[in-house]
Amino acid sequence: MLDLHCHILPGVDDGPEKLADSIAFAREMAKVGFSEVVATPHFVAEGGLLEPEELIRQVEVLNRALEAEGIPLKVYPGMELYLTSELPELIARGKVLGLKGERIYLIELPVSQKPPWLTFYLAEIVGAGNKVIIAHPERYRYLRENREEIEEFTDMGIVFQVSLTSFLSGYFGEGSRKSARWFLAKGALTGTDAHGPGSIKFLEEYLKPEVFANNRRFFVGKFLNPVALEFQEEKLKKKKSWFKFF
Repeated sequence: MLDLHCHILPGVDDGPEKLADSIAFAREMAKVGFSEVVATPHFVAEGGLLEPEELIRQVEVLNRALEAEGIPLKVYPGMELYLTSELPELIARGKVLGLKGERIYLIELPVSQKPPWLTFYLAEIVGAGNKVIIAHPERYRYLRENREEIEEFTDMGIVFQVSLTSFLSGYFGEGSRKSARWFLAKGALTGTDAHGPGSIKFLEEYLKPEVFANNRRFFVGKFLNPVALEFQEEKLKKKKSWFKFF
C-alpha cells in the first residue's frame, strides 16, 4: 500500500520528535502492509520556511536508517501545504515540494470558514500546469456541504484526499465521518494522516489495500475507482439482523 499523507519525518512538525520515533513509526506501517509512504510535513508560509533541500536530506537519512534496520518501507518527500495568498508564487519559485517531488501538491484549506480568494488561488495553481490534491475535504464544513463547489473543483482537475483519522468515532465529528465516506464512494484518494505509531494501531480497521488502491492509480494517470468502506458497527448490525431472521 502507498500512503500519500503521513507525518513521519522527525522534528519538523507535530509528528515524531526523534529519528528513533520515526523508525518505530515506519516499523508499524510496514507491519500492517505499507511499502511506500510520502512524508508530508506541514508547511505554513507565515510559520517559517521549511526548505525543500533540507526536507529531501531528512528523507534520505530516514530511508538509510530504515534500510539499516531491515524495515521494508520506502519514504518519499512531500509537503502538506497550507493555502495562503503566497502559495502560488512559492510553488512557481520551487520553494515548496510536491508529492514524490512531482508537480502534485497536497493542499490544506482554512478550516473554519471559506476565504473569498479560495477558488482564485486554487485556479492559479492549477492553471500553471500543476496538479492539486485537497487534503481531508471532509473536515471543511463549508466545502462538504456545497456539492456544487465540489463539482467545480473536480471540473478544474482537482482531486480530494480523505484522511482515515476522520473515520475514528467522534474524532472530527459525525459530519466529517459521513462526508469522508461520501468522498471515498466518489473515488477519492486516501491518506492515513498519521502522526505516530499509535495512529496506525487506531486505524487498523480501515487499513485495507482496496482503500488505498486509488493512490497508485492516480500517480500513473489511471481512472479513480469508488471505494465502499463498511464500518465495524454496520457488520455487527447485519449479524444481529441475520440472527433475528432465524
